[in-house]
Amino acid sequence: MMSAALTLVLGLALGPSPLEVALDDEYKAQAMYQAAIANFGDITPFRNIVLAEGNHISLLKVEMERLNVPIPKNPYAKRSNETIPEWTQRLKLPGTSVETCRLAARLEEENVALYDKLIAKTTDQQVILVFQRLQADSRDRHLPAFRRCAERGGGNRPR
Repeated sequence: MMSAALTLVLGLALGPSPLEVALDDEYKAQAMYQAAIANFGDITPFRNIVLAEGNHISLLKVEMERLNVPIPKNPYAKRSNETIPEWTQRLKLPGTSVETCRLAARLEEENVALYDKLIAKTTDQQVILVFQRLQADSRDRHLPAFRRCAERGGGNRPR
């Protein structure tokens, strides 16, 4: 039986490791939700879920550090020389908050399915527990919030 570290090393040789794939997906979600806030204002559920995505990223980075997997920068983050319209266009952010809520719901559905695949490819039990926690957050919290957002015509501003 291979060690988790050896499996990750072999994964890097054949393509990105499950941790790298998960981190990229969480980076993408965080940037999309940050761009939604930048474009549409401080609206729910984006303002709440963007914080959760930051926590997800932190959990994945801890596991990557533990297993000596290099941590890449967020390729979806706003670049210093990029305007908000350029950033939202690069991310393909829809033009309305309702459409963005629908897109976010679809991204969360894809995230849940992605974690099923990543869990199946992972042998490290600690990483599996992290993946299961992040998957549960997407399935049980983020997805319902974005579906409600779309059904209600977009996000709400704080009172």
